[in-house]
Amino acid sequence: MLGNLETLDVILRENLLRIPDYQRGYSWKNKEIQDFWEDIELIDEHRNHYAGVLTFEQVDSKIYSNWNKEKWLITERRMKPFYIVDGQQRLTTAVILLVTILEVAKEYHTDKKLDTNRTIESIYSDYIAQEKDGNKTYKFLYDNTSDSLAFYIKEILKDDFPVNTDFVVEENQYSNNLKDAKEFFTIQCKKLSFENLDKLLKKLLYNIVFNKYIIDEELDIFVTFETMNNRGKPLSKLELLKNRLIYLTMLLQTNDSAKANLREQINECWKKLYRYLGLEELNYTNDTLLGTSIFRRGLDDSFLVQQIDCYKPLKKYISAKEEEGKIQNSNSKVDFLLDNYFTASNVINKVISINDIRSYIDDLANKITLWVWLNNPFQYSAISFEEAKLLNGIKILLNSRKNNFIFNAIFPVDSLKRIIFSLYGDENCDEKKRIAILQQFESALLIRLFLSNLKYKGNYDKMFSFIELSEFSIQLRDFGENEEYDYLDYLNKLRITVNKLKQAFVTGKFFNNTKVDSFYFYKNNKRVAKYILYNLEAYLIEEARDPEYEKKISELFSHFESDFYNIEHIYPKAGRNTYWDRQFGDFTDKEKNKFKHSLPNLLLIGKKKNGYLADKSYPDKRKKGDCCYEFGILSERKLARDFEDWTVESIYQRSESLKKYINRRWGIAFANNDIFKQFIGLK
Repeated sequence: MLGNLETLDVILRENLLRIPDYQRGYSWKNKEIQDFWEDIELIDEHRNHYAGVLTFEQVDSKIYSNWNKEKWLITERRMKPFYIVDGQQRLTTAVILLVTILEVAKEYHTDKKLDTNRTIESIYSDYIAQEKDGNKTYKFLYDNTSDSLAFYIKEILKDDFPVNTDFVVEENQYSNNLKDAKEFFTIQCKKLSFENLDKLLKKLLYNIVFNKYIIDEELDIFVTFETMNNRGKPLSKLELLKNRLIYLTMLLQTNDSAKANLREQINECWKKLYRYLGLEELNYTNDTLLGTSIFRRGLDDSFLVQQIDCYKPLKKYISAKEEEGKIQNSNSKVDFLLDNYFTASNVINKVISINDIRSYIDDLANKITLWVWLNNPFQYSAISFEEAKLLNGIKILLNSRKNNFIFNAIFPVDSLKRIIFSLYGDENCDEKKRIAILQQFESALLIRLFLSNLKYKGNYDKMFSFIELSEFSIQLRDFGENEEYDYLDYLNKLRITVNKLKQAFVTGKFFNNTKVDSFYFYKNNKRVAKYILYNLEAYLIEEARDPEYEKKISELFSHFESDFYNIEHIYPKAGRNTYWDRQFGDFTDKEKNKFKHSLPNLLLIGKKKNGYLADKSYPDKRKKGDCCYEFGILSERKLARDFEDWTVESIYQRSESLKKYINRRWGIAFANNDIFKQFIGLK
C-alpha cells in the first residue's frame, strides 16, 4: 500500500470517488456526527487535525471505460478513479458538511465570497460536481446499484436526477442517517456568522488531513474490506454476508454475464433487505415479535439467525456440525454460514454452485417480507384476523420479559420466535395448525409472565421446582431438530405440556411460599392485568358485531405500549371521601389495599380519563359528566350497565365474570375458588 497525508481539498479536487456496491450505507448516528462537528470546532486554524485512514482501490480501466458520464473527468481532467474501501463514513460526513456550508452561504450570504476570493459555484465545481454538455458529473457518489444513490442526489445534494435515468428515492435507515446528518449540519451552520462559516470551510478543506492508502493490486479487495471494516463501527453479519457473496461471484467458474447477473441479484436483494429492516427500525417501539434490539445490527442479525434456521438446504449441513459440537448457539450459526459454508474453498471445490447462491438469495428476499409482516401482524393481509390477534398477543407477552433476568435465564423462551418464523415459512403447516399452536403459546406465555412477577420468600431456589414451566422451555428449545417437521405431532405434544402447566397453575402449585403483596395485581402484575383487560375490550368489540370490528381491535392494540388507554381503579387508590368510606370503611387498611389492587377492581378506560375520574364516587363515575363510564369504551359501558353501585359484593361478582372469561379465552380453568381469589388478589 502507498500512503501519504492529504487534505480534503486535495482528495476531492484530484480524485473521482465511488462507494462500491459491497459497502453498507451511511451508518453514523447523532453521536458520531456531533463528535465530528465538535472536532472541527476545536481545530486551531494554524494546525492540522488528523482524521484517520482512507483506503482506496484503483478502479480498473475495463470498468471505468463503461462510465459514460464520468469518463471525461478521467481522460480529459486526469482525475484518478477510486473505490472507497475504508473511511466511507468519515468522508461522506465531510462532504455533507461541505455541501451544507455552500447551501447556507448561498441562501444567507449571496453577495459574498468564501475562502479568500472564491465563488460558491467554483467551490461546488472543484469538490462536488462538474458539468459538461449539460450533464453533471459528481466527484463523490454512491455506486449506481446502491439504494442510497437516489436519496443522496435528491435530498442531500438537492439536485434533479440526470436525464434518461429511472432513479427511485428509497427510504430506509441509511437514508434517514443521511438526512439526520444534513439537518444537524444545517442547524449548526445557520447559527454562524459569515466570518465563522468561512473559517469552518477552511478548516474542513485545509486543516483536516487523512492518511490516504491505495491498495496493492495483489491484495484481495473483499478480504481487505472485511478486515478493515471490523475496526471502527463493526459491520453486522448481514453486511458481511453481502460482501462475501459478491466476492464469491468473482470466483465462480462461469461466464461473465452470469456473474454480472448474480451480482445484480445480490444488490437487488440487499436493497430490499435494508429497505424493510430500515422501515422496521422506524416502526420499532420496545421490541418486535421476531427481533431483539432497536440497534440496526440487532435487527440485521436477528433476522439472519431466523432465516438460517428455516432454510432447509442448510439444515442437514448445520445439523452435522451441531452433532460435532461446533455450533453452540444461534449466533454461531451465522458465523458458521460465513466461516464454513459461504467460503472461497467451497466455491473453488464446487461444494457451492451458482445455483446454491441464487437459491439462498431468493430465500433471503422472500423471508424478509415474511419477517416484517410477522412483526406487524395486523397489517399482514395473507393471514386470518384470528392469527393476527394471536401473533400480536405473543409479541406483547414476549415484550414483557426484560426485567427479571434470573427468571428468563431459568425459563428461556427465545426459541419461540424461531418456531413462529418456521410455522409461516413452511407450506406444510396450514392455518388450522398454526392457530392451535399459537393459542398454546399465548396461554403459556400469559402464565409465565404472571409467575415471573411473583415475589417469593427467601431466594430463587423455589423456581427450580417449576417443572412444568421448565418442560415448556425445553420443548421450545428442541423444536426443529429434524429437517422435515411434523407440526401435528408437535401440536399434540405441546398441548400436553401446556395443559400440565395450566393444571399446576390453577391448583396453586406455583403460589406456595409467596409474599403476601405478590398478588396485588396493579402493583406487581400490571402488564398481565393490562393484557387481560385489553383482550376483554376486544372481545366486547367482536360481540357487538360491529362491521369494522377488525379495524377497531387493531387500533385498540396499537395503543398497548402507550398511555392512550389507562387502567382505572374503580374503588380508587386514595378513596377518601364520604361515599368510599361508607362502602369500605369497615375494613382494615390491609384489606382495603387488597380490594383496590385486585383484578376485578381494575377497568380499562379511554383517552386519559383517569385524572378526571380520580376519587369520585361510583355513581358519579358511572353517570355524571361527559367522561363517565356510560359514555366510555365498551368495557366502561358494560360495567355501568352491570353495576349500579360498587361494593365488596360487586368486586366478587365481577371476579366471577372474569373467571369465566379467562377460562373461555385462554383455557385457564380455576376449579378451586380460593386459588382463583389468590390469583386475582382477593385472598
